[in-house]
Amino acid sequence: HILLLPFTQVLGGELRRVVESVGDGVDEFKVGDHVLTTFIGECGKCRHCVSGKSNMCQLLGLERRGLMHSDQKTRFSVNGKHVYHYCGVSSFSEYTVVHCRCAVKIPVTAPMDKLCLLSCGVAA
Repeated sequence: HILLLPFTQVLGGELRRVVESVGDGVDEFKVGDHVLTTFIGECGKCRHCVSGKSNMCQLLGLERRGLMHSDQKTRFSVNGKHVYHYCGVSSFSEYTVVHCRCAVKIPVTAPMDKLCLLSCGVAA
């Protein structure tokens, strides 16, 4: 099998950042929270999540089409043309957008330079 990724993408799979804004209906995060992202989310409701196999989440599994889980659209563009997400994270950008169930709040005191690798290693 050949995995074809949409072109052009903002790459980057590991991310530890500070939340700068949250979308409507997002209650679990607020501006200033420190978070790790994960490229495999956990909806908490599908049959895999409730069985303890959240790494196979049917709603927020590995996103390979370069789109947001929530509405199947991209949040990036250049000169009016779509730029696609990478695994729902796109950390090689100044700002990014992730689904709220693909982020985990971490302590402010946690070392930024060390924890970003957990977002890849633990998610996998």
